[in-house]
Amino acid sequence: MKITFDSNIWRKIATPQNFPKDSLRDIYFQINQAIISGKIEAYLSETIFILEAIKRIDRKYFF
Repeated sequence: MKITFDSNIWRKIATPQNFPKDSLRDIYFQINQAIISGKIEAYLSETIFILEAIKRIDRKYFF
């Protein structure tokens, strides 16, 4: 299964141990393990990197 993760979630999926207080942490670990085992092919949209390069305060002006 191929899944594209967006900027709101990919860090939590990649490193769930860094989010110990998140109520969905166990799910993040399950998804992370599915990626490691090859059940899921994880992708990131190029848009994530474009948007992340623009400071949040400047995004309104940019768009």
